[in-house]
Amino acid sequence: MKIISIVNHKGGVGKSTLSIGLASALAKEYKVLVIDLDPQANTTSILMSEYDEFRSVDQMIVDGENYTAYQGLDQIWCIPSKLSTAKLEAHYAGSAAGYYKVRQVIQQLPQSFDFIIIDCPPSLGWLTQNALNASTHMIVPSTPSKFSADGFDTIMNVYEELKATSNPNIEMLGMILTLVRPITVHNEYKEILREEYGDMILGAQMSNLKDYEEANALFSTITKHAPNGKAGIEVQEITREVKSRLSE
Repeated sequence: MKIISIVNHKGGVGKSTLSIGLASALAKEYKVLVIDLDPQANTTSILMSEYDEFRSVDQMIVDGENYTAYQGLDQIWCIPSKLSTAKLEAHYAGSAAGYYKVRQVIQQLPQSFDFIIIDCPPSLGWLTQNALNASTHMIVPSTPSKFSADGFDTIMNVYEELKATSNPNIEMLGMILTLVRPITVHNEYKEILREEYGDMILGAQMSNLKDYEEANALFSTITKHAPNGKAGIEVQEITREVKSRLSE
């Protein structure tokens, strides 16, 4: 089982769009679960209708029982988030055992999965550290901008610390460039990032396309909304590259 956290402490970089796209492409061949750890619950709102009726990830963590995943859109399973997920950090502040709650949820699930995608909040706090302690791999979506390098360095520092301490098995799959536009400044920063980080930057990318926004607005996945459009093809390319890196 591969457990992949989608991580960036900056908001608006396409974490949820990438999580849903990757999950939907993988779900064509594998049994896939998405755990939404973002209190904004954007991913949950797309994958599950009327999700308020179901137990959320924070309820499972706090109660320590009745762990389960729910089948959502396009054969993707989901553990939903709610706004109350934001209260978890304060609830477990100062508790060393609290940093392994997501791992406990995964271990206690009655279902088994080939892939688990964890959509993290725009933070490197308790929720994201919990996700990383439960993960086998991590991916960083980031826009090609002057802030990307500094942000990636920060995330790499967190990754290296976790790998040296609480989760020695985690591996960095790399950065996926998102919201890419065919403009000079984006092309320049793409080259700068690739010169700085080499193979750590995936070749596949997500462009700034209306199809992604339309799919989200229609509570659909890009592989269903526009499978043969540029966005659908990009998601397929990302998925192929991620699978290739996982097999290395």
